[in-house]
Amino acid sequence: MIKTLFKKRSLEHYKLLDKYWTIAIDGTGVFTFNERHCEHCLKKSIEIKKKYPRLPVCLLGDSLYSCEPIFQICNKNKWKYLIRFKEVRIKTLWSEFEQLKKIEANKSEQYLWVNEISYNERFLNILETTVISDGKEKNCFCYGSQYYKKKCF
Repeated sequence: MIKTLFKKRSLEHYKLLDKYWTIAIDGTGVFTFNERHCEHCLKKSIEIKKKYPRLPVCLLGDSLYSCEPIFQICNKNKWKYLIRFKEVRIKTLWSEFEQLKKIEANKSEQYLWVNEISYNERFLNILETTVISDGKEKNCFCYGSQYYKKKCF
């Protein structure tokens, strides 16, 4: 099915930055199945990389995937990632982000971000946004991605 969708160019409009094919993984239970499909969904990354070795991928995930094993899988496969980031997942990184955003954050009307935060031999960018609905502040969301020489946010 995936090959057919690629051949028909059915997914072209869903590329991130007109380059990366996004693969969304969800650990919240919003989407569930009656039976378990695999021992661990990210083991599918090996299959994807074998079938589509040159496919530029950006992994999208919730905060359950904001962890070292996921970063390693993405680095190994040369995939980009954009992952929801919460204080409870990587406390040291969160603490550093909180300190750096007071000193050197970049800001726009809706966003605040810090680039090149050092974490476990890699650099991450963290973006924070607050959703405002009906004039009232709703929730604050943070997302992490790997550092690019050309800034992405």
